[in-house]
Amino acid sequence: METTNQYYLAKPGQSEPMGPFCFAALQSMAKAGVLSADYLYAVDGMSAWKPLAELKGIGSLKPVYKGARPASHLVLSLLLTFCCCPVTALVAVVYALQVDKKYDAGDIVGARRAADCAATWCIVTLIVGIVFWLCSFSLG
Repeated sequence: METTNQYYLAKPGQSEPMGPFCFAALQSMAKAGVLSADYLYAVDGMSAWKPLAELKGIGSLKPVYKGARPASHLVLSLLLTFCCCPVTALVAVVYALQVDKKYDAGDIVGARRAADCAATWCIVTLIVGIVFWLCSFSLG
């Protein structure tokens, strides 16, 4: 490993790279917890940015903050499947089952979107169930 290179750092979505830094500075920043696993690095002559975690000897990087795990609404959607309108509640179940899978895969935006869709379909199911109940009550 050549430690005389000048290293540049960037985070995904960042417009300007930071640096140059020497290897010892990168090691110090990693040890201090300043660098996280989502940083990319490059040196002169490299054709593409690489994940900083792949740089040997850098030390441990703090994990990428993913945010709080969104509520999946799975229990509510399952209850609504049995209590209200199974057709619309099953749509909520499908979205609810996607939340944890997407979050664990690192797709935080997709997980939040699936959680929002599950919540929306739970509300739709509840409204449809109330309308059916009111209609059956007034007819019967």
